[in-house]
Amino acid sequence: MSIEIRLRYVLGVRGLAAGIAGSSGIGFRRFAAWALLSCLVWAAVTGLLGYAAGEALERILGNLRDLEAVLLVILALAAAVHALTLQRWARRRSRR
Repeated sequence: MSIEIRLRYVLGVRGLAAGIAGSSGIGFRRFAAWALLSCLVWAAVTGLLGYAAGEALERILGNLRDLEAVLLVILALAAAVHALTLQRWARRRSRR
């Protein structure tokens, strides 16, 4: 297994993989082949993890479409309370 495919998964080291591979004498074609393979594996793994996380979140939270109206009203009320609080704070501050 090439160093390229191993370094792709180390956080913060992926950008150094080309330099490390070049300094170790790996040819361009071999490097490009391993880079392509590691990109495909990385894309598949992260895509599948994202899909699985989305599926799990959907199962945990259920169907939020039923709660959209309730959440919208709660958000509107929170925004109104925040606006009134800011307005009251500004009035008190201007009196000083």
